[in-house]
Amino acid sequence: AMWSCNVRLIRRLLAAWGGRPLHSSAWRALRFMTDPRRKDVEDMFRLYIAERSLQTVEVPFWAMIQLGRKEMRPEEAQYAPPSLREKVASTVTKMHTEACSTMEAAFGTEDAAAFPLDALAAIHKCDADTKAVFQNIINATKLSRPVQLHSSVVRRSKRAATRELLWELRRALCEKRTPDMALAARLLDSGATMRPREASSDDERSDDEEM
Repeated sequence: AMWSCNVRLIRRLLAAWGGRPLHSSAWRALRFMTDPRRKDVEDMFRLYIAERSLQTVEVPFWAMIQLGRKEMRPEEAQYAPPSLREKVASTVTKMHTEACSTMEAAFGTEDAAAFPLDALAAIHKCDADTKAVFQNIINATKLSRPVQLHSSVVRRSKRAATRELLWELRRALCEKRTPDMALAARLLDSGATMRPREASSDDERSDDEEM
């Protein structure tokens, strides 16, 4: 259901999951989803989290980045029942706020490894306004942190963009569809190489392991 982006079935599965923690395979499928239809799937995850609260659902750092938004009005949550739209909007902005706080704290460690590629890749999937907030946090390290730290994070961000581009090209080939050109353009603009190589084993670690 996840890989086919069957939104109706995904919504039913998430609703039936109850209060149990989501299986890691569900988060993994969302993390590697590059199909343009993933936005509808992301909305189902936002609804799932809002219905149960951030205190109940263990949301990975990368998912906080990808599912959160700088701003969201209740009326934008058309996929949610009217009674839940305000809660969805509040939950989405809270995820963004928490993700920003976590990223700022990571810079305090002065260790580029504190920024998993999955988290950096998630930034590339955000809307323009939300992505700009994270980019500003990264850019701020030019003045407040060692130059080496900023350079390392920028390099990791470009590697993350390259990995996402490679994955989208693979998925499009396997699914016999046209690649998401808008996503590809954003990734290239973010530093993805035109000749993406296989990610190293060091890059394949999941956020569940790193965060």
